[in-house]
Parts: sequence; C-alpha cells; structure tokens
Amino acid sequence: DPAPEESRDLRGEARPARGAPAPRRPLLPR
Repeated sequence: DPAPEESRDLRGEARPARGAPAPRRPLLPR
C-alpha cells in the first residue's frame, strides 16, 4: 500500500499527509 501522502483519492487528487490540514480554498465574498 502506498504511503498516505502518496495515496490519491477517487478524483486523482493528491491527498495531504496524515495529520496535515486539508487545503481549503479561500471563501470569496459574493
């Protein structure tokens, strides 16, 4: 099994290392 940081989700996006906060897009004011 690949390392968590090397694993990819179903979308093919790289997953953040375990314990690292998930990258969030800044909320843009409407």
